[in-house]
Amino acid sequence: HYEEREEDINEALGTEEAGISEQGFLTSMKNLVNSRGDELRNKLASVGLSESEAAQFEKELNTGKLVIVANK
Repeated sequence: HYEEREEDINEALGTEEAGISEQGFLTSMKNLVNSRGDELRNKLASVGLSESEAAQFEKELNTGKLVIVANK
């Protein structure tokens, strides 16, 4: 849930966050005004998780846990 932590983890692991190509232009623009929780659920859904999975993992993020979604 903390953008600064997200940036630190991405840098340390050499990973990337879901961007416009994964989320789509409209979703990316919508995330600019959404709550952080909505933004995270949208990003999780954009990489292939169902809405219920995205909500479940967003709850895990609320507790301070790290969620890693990998795809080929």
